[in-house]
Amino acid sequence: VQCELNKFDDMMALLSVGAGFGHVVAMDRKFALLTRVWCLAEIAEAEASQIPQKVLIYDDRCIDAVYHKLKHLDIRECEATRQEDKDEILASIPDIDVFCGSLQELVMGNGGLLSKFTDHEAKLRNAAKFVRRALEF
Repeated sequence: VQCELNKFDDMMALLSVGAGFGHVVAMDRKFALLTRVWCLAEIAEAEASQIPQKVLIYDDRCIDAVYHKLKHLDIRECEATRQEDKDEILASIPDIDVFCGSLQELVMGNGGLLSKFTDHEAKLRNAAKFVRRALEF
């Protein structure tokens, strides 16, 4: 029996041609969404289709609790309700290691979906610059 979910690539491509369409990724507190193979595939397809994406999270502290897990996303470790779905998605990826690296950059890299919530080092550097400039006066 074919699952209707196997049509999502075509649907995302169709939606990408419509003006004003965006993809909202609403994260749960534990970021379990990023452990689901279909969710990662959807995020990657939205990026490939150049659909603007926006992430909503409960609060910044949620990221701190799962930061290490977020820095090591691997679609091979994700779950699906149907094993056939996972197998189909993995089979459609030409190089899974390259895909995982790209996915990691898309989610956690500079300009990534979670970058505005996770770049604590950059925030500290900017704060230090501000203090240093203030002390120069």
